[in-house]
Amino acid sequence: YERVLPPLWAAGLRQRGGVEVEYASAMRFFLGGEGWQRSASSGRRQFGAVADVSCGTGWMARRLQASGAFAQVFAADFSAEMLAEAVRSADAEGLTQQSAQRAPLRFIRA
Repeated sequence: YERVLPPLWAAGLRQRGGVEVEYASAMRFFLGGEGWQRSASSGRRQFGAVADVSCGTGWMARRLQASGAFAQVFAADFSAEMLAEAVRSADAEGLTQQSAQRAPLRFIRA
């Protein structure tokens, strides 16, 4: 699972322009949607919650969390190994800790 599929996904993402293009596409989708509210603490527009299902290493969940555009971000994966890597990466970026600007990134084993 972890050895075979990621290279296939990476090849597909390269054809579409890479992970940055995927992130930009996701943000366009969310920013164009309904349900935005102003955050009481920051005054910024903020969406309620978003889930990155089959998050793998958690790259997209970490980007969504770091954007500050969501009150809560959840990351879920079936693979314990991939979820552990996602948690390690998010810990290293400080995204699993509560802050005044955002709730911590939450992980779920699916």
